[in-house]
Amino acid sequence: MGSGLVLGVDVGNAKLKLCVAGRGQPRWMSRPLPYDDRARYRRHRDFEVGVPPLVDEFLGDAKGEISLVVVVTSSGYAYPTYREGIVHTMALIARTVPAAECFALAHDGELVSASEIASGSPELLGALTFTNGVGAAVLARRLEWLGASGLVVDTGGTTSQVAAIVDGEIEPHVKIDRARYLEHRLRSGKAAWIGSQTLPLECLAPEVPVGDRRFPVLPRGVTFDAVVSALDLAPPELATKLSLFGLAPRKESALRAIADSVNLDANMASEEELIGLARHYLELAIDRLAGELRLALAASPAHARERALVFGLGGPWLTAPALRRAGVEEIALASRWLAPELAEVASCYGACHAGLERLAGRALSPC
Repeated sequence: MGSGLVLGVDVGNAKLKLCVAGRGQPRWMSRPLPYDDRARYRRHRDFEVGVPPLVDEFLGDAKGEISLVVVVTSSGYAYPTYREGIVHTMALIARTVPAAECFALAHDGELVSASEIASGSPELLGALTFTNGVGAAVLARRLEWLGASGLVVDTGGTTSQVAAIVDGEIEPHVKIDRARYLEHRLRSGKAAWIGSQTLPLECLAPEVPVGDRRFPVLPRGVTFDAVVSALDLAPPELATKLSLFGLAPRKESALRAIADSVNLDANMASEEELIGLARHYLELAIDRLAGELRLALAASPAHARERALVFGLGGPWLTAPALRRAGVEEIALASRWLAPELAEVASCYGACHAGLERLAGRALSPC
């Protein structure tokens, strides 16, 4: 058993985020994982090869001091089934840090042990699928601004994850039907595939304006990070750290990609027109996210719809405007209280904080 340090782990489809806390300031790391698309739905080896060395690199000599590990995941679609993904991921993490107790953070904020998860129970695992947004809810519950009830939105590179806190309880809907809870999230706008980096632009509209002309949007593989870079929406260094493969386009490359989304190049559209097109894509993304948030609001009690706390890289320019369009009047960014980078990595920091509270046996401030 370690000496009171907690490791928070967010295992994504192609990215690993880690946070350690318990002594001094929390520190974090985000790194790409191996990705063999030929093994789609059977990518066990990518994680077995990628996760342990990154954990070892991050922890160094502190690995033996880890008392507790708390895991969230969004890697389920790398496996034949989501349940197999959770069981495999937890077994891998438990082997990687063998001296520590290992838990998964469920959608209701509760911790589930690796030994319980090994049973593969559908009832148990139903609230452990795509939990990368729960960390933000754990943190939000301890910030006084939100009060006992409100909405929490964490916009990462790929998704915007929504959690309702109702009378101090995170996602009470988990208790209604735990085994089918993921279906509830997907149908109620709480797991929106609209993020700040990997959203394909062709998902936003069939055609778009370029100056006074209109062109069809083509499936050219251009993603939303080109919009972010073209409009200077995020700090480049942070955007690169959090990007899916450790890459973020420079502005010149981003504008070229924006042109390519409609099969043009820099000779066929001016920089002003391409910047205008990037702004149009941003507006489309805000509208799309607002539509999902309206569903999430409709699925929440009235007193939990009045205010929302926002986490993640896209918070100021994607999530907050979308919440306003969805009708939420009181909106705050978590970076008002938390160190900005910790607000951007709420998935692993929140998991880490849940572990610290378990060790302490009481509620703790994340600030």
